[in-house]
Parts: sequence; structure tokens; C-alpha cells
Amino acid sequence: MISPSHPGPTRVDEPNAAPLKNVGFSVENESGAIANFVTDELGKFRVLLKPGHYKISVRGENRIRRCGPFEVDVAASGMTRFQWQCDSGMR
Repeated sequence: MISPSHPGPTRVDEPNAAPLKNVGFSVENESGAIANFVTDELGKFRVLLKPGHYKISVRGENRIRRCGPFEVDVAASGMTRFQWQCDSGMR
């Protein structure tokens, strides 16, 4: 997610966050870069990783002021879900 999603004040009935669409990220472990992924139109992604500790960073030109890097621990059992909040810099 990215917020604020628009400049100016937010109305009570209006969301202040939006999906982070079509943004590329890289995945690193202690050995270095191991995978890349791009969020979809809903800001979702799926990447297959072995259990362990990872750092997720925006890839390439960073048009977002504050978006990671994020630290992630992937467990051996099942799917691990994450939601990150990035700062658009709009005020």
C-alpha cells in the first residue's frame, strides 16, 4: 500500500491508502540478490522463497520517497503474508 494516495485533506469516508501498482522489487538474503518481482494492479505479488531471512527493496528508479527496505522472515510451513506501507511524500 502507499499513502497518502492523494494530496490535501482526507474525508472521513475516503481511503487514504491505495495499492502500490506495477512496482518492481528485489529480494536479497545474506548471499545477495536472489529474486525479483513486480506488484500487480492490486498491489499484490507472489514470490517463492525458501525459509529464511530476506530484505525486500524497491528496484530501479525509486519514485517513492520511503518504501523499504523491508525485513522479512519466511517460515517453513505454508504461505507467509505481508503488507507494507510506503510513503508517497504527498502532504
